[in-house]
Amino acid sequence: MSNLKHSLYRKYLFEVCKQCFEKFFDADEKKKQTKDVESTMAFEGKLFGNIEFVGELYRRKILPESTLISVFESLLGISETNEVADDLVIEGAVNLMNKVGMNFQQNVDSAKDKKKEEKLKNFKKIFKRFTDLCEPDNEISKRVKLLIKNMFSNKESGWLKTIE
Repeated sequence: MSNLKHSLYRKYLFEVCKQCFEKFFDADEKKKQTKDVESTMAFEGKLFGNIEFVGELYRRKILPESTLISVFESLLGISETNEVADDLVIEGAVNLMNKVGMNFQQNVDSAKDKKKEEKLKNFKKIFKRFTDLCEPDNEISKRVKLLIKNMFSNKESGWLKTIE
C-alpha cells in the first residue's frame, strides 16, 4: 500500500479523475450534456458513477481525506469549483456520504489532537451544509430534502444502511 501512496500511477489517476469531475460543474459542458432526456440520463449516470468510484477509492484508503472533503465541498456548492448546488449534485453528495459516512466518521473519531480538531471541523461543516439545504427557504426539491433526512437517519443509526 505504501508504494501506491507515492506512485506516478496514483498521481495520474487522481489528475484524470479530477479533470472528469470538474467537467460536471462547467456550465457549457452541462448545457451540452443536458440538451435532451437521453443525454441528461447519461450525464447523471456519469456523475453518479464517478461519485461511486470516489467513494470506493476512499473506503479502500487510496483516496486521501482532503480530496474527499474537496469533493463534498464541490458537490454541496461551497467551493471554487462549484458555488451552486442543484438537486443532481446534492443527490450525489448524499449518495457519497451514505457510501463513505461510516469510514469518514471513524477517521474523525480516531484522529488525535490537532488533526482531530481539523477533521471534526470539516466533518461538521459538511453536515451543517446538508442541514442548511433542508431549510424551508432553500430551493432544492422535496425529494432531495427527504434524501438528506434519510442520510441523517442513517448517520444516527450508526450508518447501518451504508451502501456496500
